[in-house]
Amino acid sequence: MRSFRVLSGLLLLIAVIGGCASADKRFNQGSEAEIKGQYEQAVMRYVQALEKEPGLEAARIRLIESGNLAIVDQLDQADEWADRGDPVSSASHYQRADNVVARARTVGVRLNLPENYGTQRRAMFDDAFDALIEQGIMAREQGRWQEGVAASHQAQRNFEPSMDQRNQALTEEAILYVQWSETEYHREHWRDAFDIAARVQEMEWSPMAQSDQALVLMEDSLAEGEVELIVLPVQTRSGSNRERARDRDLATEIETALWRGPWRQPPPFVAMHEPLGARDLMTHTGILDGDYNAGTVALILRLAEADYGAHIQIVDSEATEFDVKSHTQSVRTRDGKNTSFVKENGKRRLQATARVVIADGFGNEVANVIVPGSGTAAFARGVYDGDHRELNLSSHQVDLFDRMVLDDQEMEARMELVRDLATNIADAVYGRTLAQVQ
Repeated sequence: MRSFRVLSGLLLLIAVIGGCASADKRFNQGSEAEIKGQYEQAVMRYVQALEKEPGLEAARIRLIESGNLAIVDQLDQADEWADRGDPVSSASHYQRADNVVARARTVGVRLNLPENYGTQRRAMFDDAFDALIEQGIMAREQGRWQEGVAASHQAQRNFEPSMDQRNQALTEEAILYVQWSETEYHREHWRDAFDIAARVQEMEWSPMAQSDQALVLMEDSLAEGEVELIVLPVQTRSGSNRERARDRDLATEIETALWRGPWRQPPPFVAMHEPLGARDLMTHTGILDGDYNAGTVALILRLAEADYGAHIQIVDSEATEFDVKSHTQSVRTRDGKNTSFVKENGKRRLQATARVVIADGFGNEVANVIVPGSGTAAFARGVYDGDHRELNLSSHQVDLFDRMVLDDQEMEARMELVRDLATNIADAVYGRTLAQVQ
């Protein structure tokens, strides 16, 4: 017990000495910065010293001195930038003075500010806001759209704008988006025009006039740029009957997942052709069960009067197990004999790849890509050389041999594979199709 108390005391002493050494180090760094005239840096170091050792009076005294000098320095620079006609830079130095005051207050030190500080600060913030609005307007008029957006955002975020000022900045931003969208629309850049106009609808607030204009631009852009897409039923790979049979269920599940999810919610500019109509066309042309290529897709497109067609084919699938661990478990047979079986725990990964081919009505391939997907799930199973039904198993051990339980474990990985592959296929199809839209 005595040795424990001695050890605890030593640890406490080491911590105190370490804290003091650290506080002294920060104090010395503050002194060096102060000598160099780096008063903001000195304030930070003195504050850090007081955070580590609140009773370090020398740091408190120097913090007051360097803090007041830092404020004077920032206000002098603010005046210089104001004289140069740059209220934004001037206001930023008021913000730095605010930061010095706030940092000192965290350790209970109040610094001196000029009597008219609040009034001058507010006036400079208002000047900075007006300057940013003017910069945004000038950028908009010259077609420097991103610069205009940046100026509007800075006006909304910085320098503590009032509600009226924020609304003014938002109005200028909405006007900019509308004019930018109109420019892209006249260039026949339909997607850009749509996306830019959509920003007005996404704003936290925008004037009714600009909101209505943006909505019209979105509708007009869609009307000009929308394409119709027809997706053919997911096929299995070409090959042996065994390979095709192995992938047939997977293809059906992916087809179902696509039509229940991504194909029902196409992105803007993509109109999906009705699936039953596609099957009817393929039946009439006699290619429902054949191998598709760009030429056959083009034939279907002409019959359907669609713009693009997507052919999806499962080209590979495999199952692997990893992190498999084996444990021998003792058990009795139903007639009382001692025996054992092996319990295996691990993870099963199902992987598959699909080829996505997209063609236009002239038989040109606009995309031919391989898309991967995978699904992983844990498994636990029993391995026994004989008939497991002869074993006297507990309720937990029975599950290790239950075919339904084992199938459920595999189904978990399969469902994840189907979701992943369907999502990746949809991303590939939509992405390549949208790339054809201006």
